Amino acid sequence: MRSVQVCCWMPVLLLCALCVSIPATAQPVDHSAFTDVLGTYVDAEHRVDYTQLRTDRATTLDPYLEQLATANLETLSRNERLAFWMNAYNALTMALILEHDTVDTIWSITPGNTPETTTESPFALPVGTVADTMRTLDEIEHGIIRERFDEPRIHFALVCAAASCPPLRREAYTGHALDAQLEDQTRAFLHNPALNQIPATEDTIRVSRLLDWYQADFGPDAEAVQQYIAPYIDDPEVQEALRNGTYTVAYLPYDWALNAQR
Repeated sequence: MRSVQVCCWMPVLLLCALCVSIPATAQPVDHSAFTDVLGTYVDAEHRVDYTQLRTDRATTLDPYLEQLATANLETLSRNERLAFWMNAYNALTMALILEHDTVDTIWSITPGNTPETTTESPFALPVGTVADTMRTLDEIEHGIIRERFDEPRIHFALVCAAASCPPLRREAYTGHALDAQLEDQTRAFLHNPALNQIPATEDTIRVSRLLDWYQADFGPDAEAVQQYIAPYIDDPEVQEALRNGTYTVAYLPYDWALNAQR
C-alpha cells in the first residue's frame, strides 16, 4: 500500500520540483511613476520644485526608488538597461538634494561648497540601493553607464542638479523610445544658447564644459567633437565648417547653481 501511495505522489513531486527550478523572468521596469514625478515637479523651464517634492516624496518619488532597489535587470534589453540606469541617476540625484534643505548647489552637500574647494565629492556619497546594491552617482555614471554602453548622448540626459546641466526631461527614459529621446535631448541641449553657442563668432564656437570634461567619449580631440556636433546643426555652412573642424573651440563656464524653481 505504501508503494502505491509513493507512485501516486511522484508526478506531483516532479511537477513541484520543476516549478521550483524554473527561474523567474525579469520584467521590464515600469518607469511610469518617475514620469509622474517629472511631469508634476519639473516645469517648462526644466527646473525642479524641490520644496513641494520634499513634502510629497513619500507618495511620489520614494515608491519609485523602492522599485529601483529590487529591480532585476538580467533579461532586459540593452536599451532597457541603459534607460534604467539613466533614470536611476536622475532620480537619486533628486533624492540627494531633497535630503538637504538649504543647499544652493549639489557641492554644498559636502564640505567646501565648490568643486575646487571641497574635501569630499557629493558624487562619491552612497545615495541609494539600485538592483540590490548600494550605489554612488559616480559609480552609476562612470562605472556603469559610460563603461558599459558607449553612448555619448547620455551626457545630454544625465542631470546633476545644476543650472548648466542638460534640461531635465519631463518624462522617464524607456527602452522602446530611448533613441528618439536621446536624439531630442541632444538637439535641445546643443541648440540652447545658454549652454552652447554654435557659432559664437565667425570662427569660434562656445560650448558646454561637458564637451571638454568628456571629450574622449566623442572622439580623440576637439575636431572630433565638432564633427560629432555637426549633424545636429541646421545651418548648412556652419554644419560644413564643423565637419571640417575649422572652428576654434572655447568652453563656457559651468554654473553649478541648483536647478530649482525660483
